[in-house]
Amino acid sequence: MGDYKQLNKKLVDDNRVLKQAIAAYREELGLIRAELLEQHRIRVESERAFRDRALSLVAHNFMASVRDIDANINVPELVYNSSYENLCSSCTNGPSTENDNNSCRHRSTNLVRDFHRSRA
Repeated sequence: MGDYKQLNKKLVDDNRVLKQAIAAYREELGLIRAELLEQHRIRVESERAFRDRALSLVAHNFMASVRDIDANINVPELVYNSSYENLCSSCTNGPSTENDNNSCRHRSTNLVRDFHRSRA
């Protein structure tokens, strides 16, 4: 009977050691996850800052180029009107739009055919 008590005590001690090891691994895993999340947050913020800076540079260069072409042009109004027209034309859905697209494709195909014919 004494062997069972010693064996049981050893199993209980081993179980306690394993639970402590598991707790330590879980804590370490939690710290690693927190570190990965922090690295991900930093990467996302730096990508956002990079994208914002790139868009700012593109917008600045665009406005400078347009002003170089014509100093009297109202750039914000030009950009707003052209983007609004593109938005409206892309949002209209219906049978007439499909016919217009087919008509444009047909005209485009004819223009390409005429161009190739004129080069021959």
